[in-house]
Amino acid sequence: MILPLKRLNSKSKVVNFFAAGIIGCILEYLVSMFGEYCLHVKWWDYSNYFLNINGRTCLYFGIFWGVLGLWLIYKLNPRIDELIDITKKRIPKKRQGVIVILLNVLLLADMIVSIMALDFYQTRVIVENNINVETKLKEHYEEQYRRIYGNPRLKSFILSAWGNEVMVKSLPNIKVINASGDSVFLSTYYPDIQNYYFMIYDREDDGAINIEKILGGNSK
Repeated sequence: MILPLKRLNSKSKVVNFFAAGIIGCILEYLVSMFGEYCLHVKWWDYSNYFLNINGRTCLYFGIFWGVLGLWLIYKLNPRIDELIDITKKRIPKKRQGVIVILLNVLLLADMIVSIMALDFYQTRVIVENNINVETKLKEHYEEQYRRIYGNPRLKSFILSAWGNEVMVKSLPNIKVINASGDSVFLSTYYPDIQNYYFMIYDREDDGAINIEKILGGNSK
Protein backbone atom coordinates (compact mmCIF):
# COMPACT_ATOMS: atom_id res chain seq x y z
CA MET A 1 0.00 0.00 0.00
CA ILE A 2 2.84 2.40 0.85
CA LEU A 3 4.48 2.14 -2.58
CA PRO A 4 1.35 3.16 -4.59
CA LEU A 5 0.68 6.01 -2.17
CA LYS A 6 4.26 7.24 -2.45
CA ARG A 7 4.00 7.07 -6.25
CA LEU A 8 0.78 9.08 -6.06
CA ASN A 9 2.84 11.70 -4.22
CA SER A 10 -0.19 13.68 -3.11
CA LYS A 11 0.07 16.20 -0.30
CA SER A 12 -3.66 16.02 0.33
CA LYS A 13 -4.70 13.76 3.19
CA VAL A 14 -8.17 13.45 1.68
CA VAL A 15 -6.76 12.14 -1.61
CA ASN A 16 -4.45 9.75 0.23
CA PHE A 17 -7.33 8.52 2.38
CA PHE A 18 -9.52 7.64 -0.61
CA ALA A 19 -6.57 6.17 -2.53
CA ALA A 20 -5.61 3.97 0.43
CA GLY A 21 -9.22 2.85 0.85
CA ILE A 22 -9.50 1.86 -2.82
CA ILE A 23 -6.11 0.11 -2.84
CA GLY A 24 -6.94 -1.79 0.35
CA CYS A 25 -10.33 -2.92 -0.98
CA ILE A 26 -8.79 -4.11 -4.26
CA LEU A 27 -6.12 -6.11 -2.43
CA GLU A 28 -8.71 -7.54 -0.04
CA TYR A 29 -10.91 -8.59 -2.97
CA LEU A 30 -8.02 -10.25 -4.82
CA VAL A 31 -6.81 -12.12 -1.71
CA SER A 32 -10.34 -13.34 -1.06
CA MET A 33 -10.63 -14.57 -4.66
CA PHE A 34 -7.28 -16.34 -4.43
CA GLY A 35 -8.36 -18.13 -1.26
CA GLU A 36 -11.73 -19.19 -2.65
CA TYR A 37 -10.70 -20.27 -6.15
CA CYS A 38 -7.17 -21.56 -5.55
CA LEU A 39 -7.34 -22.89 -1.97
CA HIS A 40 -11.12 -23.46 -1.79
CA VAL A 41 -11.36 -21.60 1.53
CA LYS A 42 -13.28 -18.52 2.55
CA TRP A 43 -11.24 -16.34 4.87
CA TRP A 44 -14.00 -13.78 5.45
CA ASP A 45 -17.52 -12.98 4.32
CA TYR A 46 -18.87 -9.42 4.38
CA SER A 47 -22.20 -10.29 2.75
CA ASN A 48 -24.12 -8.74 5.66
CA TYR A 49 -22.13 -5.51 5.64
CA PHE A 50 -23.38 -2.30 4.03
CA LEU A 51 -22.18 -1.70 0.44
CA ASN A 52 -20.23 -4.95 0.13
CA ILE A 53 -18.87 -6.33 -3.15
CA ASN A 54 -19.61 -10.06 -3.41
CA GLY A 55 -18.92 -10.37 0.31
CA ARG A 56 -15.20 -9.90 -0.37
CA THR A 57 -14.83 -6.27 0.62
CA CYS A 58 -17.10 -3.49 1.82
CA LEU A 59 -17.37 0.20 2.68
CA TYR A 60 -16.73 -0.42 6.40
CA PHE A 61 -13.31 -1.94 5.80
CA GLY A 62 -12.65 0.52 2.98
CA ILE A 63 -12.77 3.25 5.64
CA PHE A 64 -10.44 1.16 7.80
CA TRP A 65 -7.96 0.83 4.90
CA GLY A 66 -8.12 4.57 4.36
CA VAL A 67 -7.25 5.31 7.98
CA LEU A 68 -4.52 2.67 7.96
CA GLY A 69 -3.05 4.18 4.78
CA LEU A 70 -2.84 7.63 6.41
CA TRP A 71 -1.08 6.15 9.44
CA LEU A 72 1.36 4.25 7.24
CA ILE A 73 2.26 7.17 4.98
CA TYR A 74 2.46 9.87 7.64
CA LYS A 75 3.58 8.01 10.77
CA LEU A 76 5.21 4.66 10.06
CA ASN A 77 6.84 5.23 6.67
CA PRO A 78 8.96 8.27 7.72
CA ARG A 79 10.45 6.22 10.56
CA ILE A 80 11.14 3.30 8.21
CA ASP A 81 12.86 5.70 5.78
CA GLU A 82 15.02 6.99 8.62
CA LEU A 83 15.94 3.43 9.60
CA ILE A 84 16.79 2.58 5.99
CA ASP A 85 19.01 5.67 5.70
CA ILE A 86 20.88 4.70 8.88
CA THR A 87 21.24 1.12 7.61
CA LYS A 88 22.59 2.28 4.26
CA LYS A 89 25.30 4.31 5.99
CA ARG A 90 26.42 1.44 8.22
CA ILE A 91 26.10 -1.58 5.91
CA PRO A 92 28.02 -1.90 2.62
CA LYS A 93 25.93 -1.99 -0.58
CA LYS A 94 26.81 -5.59 -1.37
CA ARG A 95 25.59 -6.76 2.03
CA GLN A 96 22.44 -4.69 1.65
CA GLY A 97 21.58 -6.62 -1.50
CA VAL A 98 22.23 -9.94 0.21
CA ILE A 99 20.02 -8.96 3.16
CA VAL A 100 17.17 -7.90 0.87
CA ILE A 101 17.39 -11.18 -1.06
CA LEU A 102 17.43 -13.25 2.15
CA LEU A 103 14.43 -11.41 3.56
CA ASN A 104 12.47 -11.95 0.34
CA VAL A 105 13.39 -15.65 0.32
CA LEU A 106 12.25 -16.00 3.93
CA LEU A 107 8.96 -14.23 3.18
CA LEU A 108 8.36 -16.45 0.16
CA ALA A 109 9.19 -19.59 2.15
CA ASP A 110 6.84 -18.50 4.94
CA MET A 111 4.04 -17.93 2.43
CA ILE A 112 4.56 -21.35 0.81
CA VAL A 113 4.68 -23.17 4.15
CA SER A 114 1.56 -21.34 5.35
CA ILE A 115 -0.36 -22.36 2.21
CA MET A 116 0.80 -25.97 2.59
CA ALA A 117 -0.21 -26.05 6.26
CA LEU A 118 -3.63 -24.66 5.39
CA ASP A 119 -4.07 -27.25 2.64
CA PHE A 120 -3.09 -30.11 4.99
CA TYR A 121 -5.49 -28.84 7.65
CA GLN A 122 -8.37 -28.32 5.25
CA THR A 123 -7.92 -31.76 3.68
CA ARG A 124 -7.84 -33.41 7.10
CA VAL A 125 -10.95 -31.68 8.43
CA ILE A 126 -13.04 -32.24 5.29
CA VAL A 127 -12.24 -35.95 4.99
CA GLU A 128 -12.25 -36.89 8.68
CA ASN A 129 -15.53 -35.07 9.30
CA ASN A 130 -17.07 -36.07 5.95
CA ILE A 131 -17.96 -32.51 5.01
CA ASN A 132 -20.21 -32.50 1.96
CA VAL A 133 -18.27 -30.47 -0.62
CA GLU A 134 -18.60 -30.65 -4.40
CA THR A 135 -17.97 -34.11 -5.85
CA LYS A 136 -14.79 -33.19 -7.72
CA LEU A 137 -13.34 -31.50 -4.66
CA LYS A 138 -14.39 -34.39 -2.46
CA GLU A 139 -12.53 -36.83 -4.68
CA HIS A 140 -9.50 -34.52 -4.73
CA TYR A 141 -9.40 -34.25 -0.93
CA GLU A 142 -9.91 -37.97 -0.39
CA GLU A 143 -7.10 -38.84 -2.79
CA GLN A 144 -4.83 -36.21 -1.20
CA TYR A 145 -5.71 -37.45 2.28
CA ARG A 146 -4.70 -41.02 1.39
CA ARG A 147 -1.47 -39.83 -0.20
CA ILE A 148 -0.44 -37.52 2.64
CA TYR A 149 -1.86 -39.08 5.78
CA GLY A 150 -1.23 -42.61 4.55
CA ASN A 151 2.46 -41.94 5.12
CA PRO A 152 3.02 -42.46 8.90
CA ARG A 153 6.13 -40.27 9.10
CA LEU A 154 4.60 -37.44 7.10
CA LYS A 155 1.37 -37.67 9.09
CA SER A 156 3.27 -37.53 12.37
CA PHE A 157 5.23 -34.47 11.22
CA ILE A 158 2.14 -32.62 9.98
CA LEU A 159 0.15 -33.28 13.15
CA SER A 160 3.05 -32.20 15.37
CA ALA A 161 3.68 -29.00 13.38
CA TRP A 162 0.16 -28.09 12.22
CA GLY A 163 -2.21 -30.12 14.39
CA ASN A 164 -5.84 -29.17 14.94
CA GLU A 165 -5.11 -27.10 18.04
CA VAL A 166 -2.46 -24.99 16.31
CA MET A 167 -4.61 -24.41 13.24
CA VAL A 168 -7.85 -23.66 15.07
CA LYS A 169 -6.14 -21.20 17.39
CA SER A 170 -4.25 -19.53 14.54
CA LEU A 171 -7.03 -19.55 11.94
CA PRO A 172 -10.41 -19.88 13.69
CA ASN A 173 -12.34 -18.14 10.92
CA ILE A 174 -11.28 -20.35 8.01
CA LYS A 175 -14.34 -21.55 6.08
CA VAL A 176 -15.05 -23.95 3.25
CA ILE A 177 -18.03 -23.88 0.92
CA ASN A 178 -20.11 -27.05 0.97
CA ALA A 179 -22.06 -28.60 -1.92
CA SER A 180 -25.11 -26.49 -1.02
CA GLY A 181 -23.10 -23.28 -1.34
CA ASP A 182 -23.10 -22.59 2.41
CA SER A 183 -20.01 -21.48 4.30
CA VAL A 184 -18.79 -23.86 7.02
CA PHE A 185 -16.33 -22.87 9.76
CA LEU A 186 -13.70 -25.60 10.12
CA SER A 187 -13.21 -24.64 13.77
CA THR A 188 -16.79 -25.73 14.59
CA TYR A 189 -15.66 -29.36 14.31
CA TYR A 190 -13.32 -28.83 17.27
CA PRO A 191 -15.45 -26.96 19.85
CA ASP A 192 -13.17 -27.92 22.74
CA ILE A 193 -10.25 -25.92 21.31
CA GLN A 194 -10.29 -22.31 22.49
CA ASN A 195 -9.22 -19.44 20.26
CA TYR A 196 -6.36 -17.08 21.08
CA TYR A 197 -8.64 -14.05 20.99
CA PHE A 198 -12.16 -12.95 21.79
CA MET A 199 -14.90 -13.66 19.25
CA ILE A 200 -17.30 -10.88 20.19
CA TYR A 201 -20.13 -11.65 17.79
CA ASP A 202 -21.18 -13.70 14.79
CA ARG A 203 -23.54 -12.50 12.07
CA GLU A 204 -26.42 -14.78 11.22
CA ASP A 205 -27.92 -15.03 7.74
CA ASP A 206 -30.64 -12.55 8.66
CA GLY A 207 -28.04 -9.96 9.66
CA ALA A 208 -28.82 -10.14 13.37
CA ILE A 209 -25.85 -9.75 15.69
CA ASN A 210 -25.68 -12.27 18.55
CA ILE A 211 -23.09 -12.83 21.25
CA GLU A 212 -21.85 -16.33 20.41
CA LYS A 213 -18.43 -17.05 21.80
CA ILE A 214 -16.02 -15.60 24.29
CA LEU A 215 -12.59 -17.17 24.28
CA GLY A 216 -14.00 -20.10 22.36
CA GLY A 217 -16.80 -20.84 24.85
CA ASN A 218 -20.54 -20.59 24.30
CA SER A 219 -22.33 -17.50 25.56
CA LYS A 220 -24.77 -17.84 28.43
